[in-house]
This record gives sequence, structure tokens and C-alpha cells, in this order.
Amino acid sequence: MLAPICFLIGLLVGQVVVLTYEASVFHPWSWGENDPPIIANCYGEDFGEIYIERAVKYWEDKAGEKIGFIEQNPP
Repeated sequence: MLAPICFLIGLLVGQVVVLTYEASVFHPWSWGENDPPIIANCYGEDFGEIYIERAVKYWEDKAGEKIGFIEQNPP
């Protein structure tokens, strides 16, 4: 009777530890101060540069984010 309860408690504690570790160590949405992201327009001419520039301006003004540059014709 005690073994299933211990198993469930161990499973719960293990999940909490893993989620806490991943939330504090892995930040795929962030980048370094001297390594700003590059925006690549993979849609080509169908997605005009004006739309990308407006979106970038929004993030620069509202959130203080910076970008490296916009690549309109990636290989």
C-alpha cells in the first residue's frame, strides 16, 4: 500500500524538479546583448518589407528589443 503512494510522490517531485530546472536554464526565446536576432523573410515578395519593418518598429518601441538586420532574400 505504501509503495504506490511513494511512487506517485516521487513522480510528482521529479516532474517539479525537471520543470523548474528547464524553466530556469533553457531560454530559447532570448539572445545575448551583443548578438541580436536576424529576421529572414522566407516568404519572398509575397510578404513586403514594409510589414516586417512595421513589426520590428513595434517590438523596438514597445518592448525595447533590438534586431541585427532584415534579410529579404535568404538563400
